[in-house]
Amino acid sequence: MSTITAAAPAAVQYSQVGGALAAEAMRSYDGATQWPDADVFMGNGLNSILSNNDTTPDEKTIARLGWNMGNHGGMQYQNSAQARYAAASAIANHVAGSIGHVMAVVGMNAYSPANQWPDADAMTGDALLAISTNQQCTDVQRSLAKSAWDQTNVGGLQYTDSAQARYAALQQIAQQP
Repeated sequence: MSTITAAAPAAVQYSQVGGALAAEAMRSYDGATQWPDADVFMGNGLNSILSNNDTTPDEKTIARLGWNMGNHGGMQYQNSAQARYAAASAIANHVAGSIGHVMAVVGMNAYSPANQWPDADAMTGDALLAISTNQQCTDVQRSLAKSAWDQTNVGGLQYTDSAQARYAALQQIAQQP
């Protein structure tokens, strides 16, 4: 009896330009004295990655996730800036692994410093949605993300419980190849 094994997912591809743009946005963030300014710096930095022809599709995917995680009405500027920083950091530091792994890491890194449960819930939800619909993610990663989204995208849940469940799912997805 033979066993069928799936090929390992492709590693995220990074460019020198994407890394430089992400690092520049991070330097601006580090120099900011107000959270609204830090958020603008990070948002503009991610947009520069999205619009640049010399950045990779993977870098654009990560930048789009960071932009989306920080783009919720009523979100604290601090949480938005830190979510976007998590995406830029993944690009600047060339986080190794598949795109599903890297997106899960970005989601977890955005969750960790969040100081409002609704914001943490929104950011982890964005990461799950992005993973669940990205065809470069493995079937297992997409299935785990969709299952976690379906379990937590219902009325009546406390933001705390939903955010923590979503974070746990991202941890599990990050452990997948």
